[in-house]
Amino acid sequence: MNDVKLKDIAEESGFSVSTVSRILSGDRSRKMKEQTIRCVLDTAKRLGYYEEKRTRLYKADAALNIGCLFVSDHESILSPFFSEVLSGIKEEISQLSQFRNITFDLLLCEDDDFSSRIESKSLDAAVILGRSRSSTLELIRTNIANLIYAGLNPVGGMDEVLCDARDGMADAVRYLNGLGHTRIAFIGPTPKQSDVHNEFRYIGYQEGLALCGLEFDDRLVEDVYLSIQDGYEGASSLFSRIKPTAVLAANDNTALGVLSYLKDKGILVPDEVSVVGFDNIEVSSFFKPSLSTYDVPKKELGRFAVKFLIDRIDNPRNCDIRINVPYRFIKRDSSGRIL
Repeated sequence: MNDVKLKDIAEESGFSVSTVSRILSGDRSRKMKEQTIRCVLDTAKRLGYYEEKRTRLYKADAALNIGCLFVSDHESILSPFFSEVLSGIKEEISQLSQFRNITFDLLLCEDDDFSSRIESKSLDAAVILGRSRSSTLELIRTNIANLIYAGLNPVGGMDEVLCDARDGMADAVRYLNGLGHTRIAFIGPTPKQSDVHNEFRYIGYQEGLALCGLEFDDRLVEDVYLSIQDGYEGASSLFSRIKPTAVLAANDNTALGVLSYLKDKGILVPDEVSVVGFDNIEVSSFFKPSLSTYDVPKKELGRFAVKFLIDRIDNPRNCDIRINVPYRFIKRDSSGRIL
């Protein structure tokens, strides 16, 4: 069977190579007519593009090259959250490697050769982790045909396995309001971090306030990244101008920083201030006071991402899928009714 190239499909269908590439990679970031998409897909099928690709990937001596692309330059892949997601990815690939020749590579956007390695087109498929700039996502979409995102905030234009943090933030506001809290603060990323494409927790916080009939007050918002240090400094800035009765942190690391600040200042938790996090990293249950948070099935995010990525390779389709795995609230010592 001859090797069917993108230019062959472009010439046969009458569309540009870039248009063909976007359609076959599942990139729907730009609007295209349905007849254009159908024409390209039908042409690819008629020329044997999918069968040739499948045959290549299944050849005994050919490896399926899968990458994990960590695209955040504000967080570490070694963080408790991402390390568990990555563990799930590696476990699933290890299982698949018993039946297929699979190579795995971890690429970090902070590495000097990140862009060149993406552009080398050595990866057949990739799982994307982290919050990213739009330019980084465009680089990846342009050069890797099969993609899936795994995490808390959707990126769009590709398959996704999500635990919806936006919805989780809204639920957390409802939970705190149900305990009598009306002055609920948010500490975490906001749209002021304009270089981040996929971040929706702040929107979820605002939606939760609206659902509870609470008025938004920008004095109750502190824009920070997602570390213990950020949480501590964010709490210091917040409490210097206003004292909320509850703090909703964008993740557990941030929440632990808030708890550390409150302890240093002698502010009682939860008697004076309740604190809630999101993602349930291991240390959250051992902190004093233990942190009320939302459990995210982190390993499952990674495992399902690999499963659906392989499905896209084996069964090409012209639509993106989104799988939502549920979060679960865990009540611990850091939250309580307002006194």
